[in-house]
Amino acid sequence: MTVIAVSDIHGSMTVMKHVREMQAKHPDAFTIYLGDYFDGHEHSAQVMRMIMKQVADKKAIAVLGNHDAMFQEYMKDNANQALWFMNGGDATVQHMIKFATGKEIDPASDEARHDMFDNFNDIFEFVSKLPTIAVYGRMLYIHAGLDLGTANPISDTKVIDRLWIREDYIYRTDRSEAIFAHNPLDYTIVTGHTPTGLIAGRFDNSPVDVKEKFPHCPILKIQYEGEEPRYFIDGGVHSALPENQGNIAVFDEETGELVDSLQTRP
Repeated sequence: MTVIAVSDIHGSMTVMKHVREMQAKHPDAFTIYLGDYFDGHEHSAQVMRMIMKQVADKKAIAVLGNHDAMFQEYMKDNANQALWFMNGGDATVQHMIKFATGKEIDPASDEARHDMFDNFNDIFEFVSKLPTIAVYGRMLYIHAGLDLGTANPISDTKVIDRLWIREDYIYRTDRSEAIFAHNPLDYTIVTGHTPTGLIAGRFDNSPVDVKEKFPHCPILKIQYEGEEPRYFIDGGVHSALPENQGNIAVFDEETGELVDSLQTRP
């Protein structure tokens, strides 16, 4: 079966338009959303409701991202409000409340939090039930990555690392240089979280640097001979730059290979 994968939508209806285009092109494909539905652009609520509908119709599954977890924590207990607001949550609260009520509001006010509960409890309940890993065929989908230095990266990686890990997933931890890590699993791993234009490194025993120049954030494939590949698909949408319109990846779940895509270009 063909699988459509998209990560780090960050409230962008442009990205969702691209998803719909790819779904129309591959009508029998299943869609997997890799997290970070909130923050960056102004349509977080609309993006969430579209994804919720596809999941309810059993046409998609969604996993949790770090921005979604920050929204969840805010809705549970605003003691963690500062972290979310530092990452764009203040603007998201303003946009969501304006979408629901038409009001302009101070996102840090008690009234704003009450309005969020009154209008978006369904989204909160949906996000609260999201898994952090999805395995589909020979593919493993996770928002940020795995701690590849553990004995069993799937079971031993902490939840916070599944949502936030970067360097310890991308690179070897036993080297001071930026050398890409090996994939010890029998799964092709697909992640978002880190815009690919910010990833730069080398393979073992290679003098050639692999890098893109941000804001160019195409799909990046890292693979050593004899191992399953790792795909990084974050198109840098959280930057809100007009050139960062997201990456839509289409995989063959049986081979783990990328068979089609719509990618961010400079």
